[in-house]
Amino acid sequence: MKSLTSQAGPISEFGASPPLGGIAGRWRSPELEVLNPASKQKSLLDPRRISIPPSVCSPRERLEEFWSSMKEGKSAKQNQQQQQHQKDHLSPFKLAKLLDPEASWDKDQLGDVLHWIRQVVALVCGLLWGAIPLVGGIWIVLFLALSTGIVYGYYAMILKIDEEEYGGHGALLQEGLFASLTLFLLAWILVYSLAHF
Repeated sequence: MKSLTSQAGPISEFGASPPLGGIAGRWRSPELEVLNPASKQKSLLDPRRISIPPSVCSPRERLEEFWSSMKEGKSAKQNQQQQQHQKDHLSPFKLAKLLDPEASWDKDQLGDVLHWIRQVVALVCGLLWGAIPLVGGIWIVLFLALSTGIVYGYYAMILKIDEEEYGGHGALLQEGLFASLTLFLLAWILVYSLAHF
């Protein structure tokens, strides 16, 4: 039968003798020596044995160092994400490219340009139709024809692109159509109502 000893008394395979002093007895463990400042022995977690600088040893300083490293990590990660976002979405876009038939277009870039052309046409037509008191469905059809004609003329005659590379005429002519119709109606109704009632 093996027996171990503790400060409280002998320990056998079948159980331990109750520690002196009740639950808060003085069981010794090398891992807990650091927690017992009255202990004269060096333990495994003694900072002098594992070469931890004294400034890092206090819990408060360790916590402060942890939070500062987390903040630095987050700010570095955010900076990296912002730079990547700028490279992806805010690539240097020159206005000369809008009228250059030799320029290469990404499908997303061309879609964005066509979308915003439609929005500008919708806003101008809506403000104009509302200022001149025009009423009737024929003006909605005229706006759709005008907007579609401008978009088609832009990509077919000015840019001279092959529409099949970008999904065909249907995909290019539909780009921004419903949003522009909504903006057109909103501007037309708002200006008409404010100016003439």
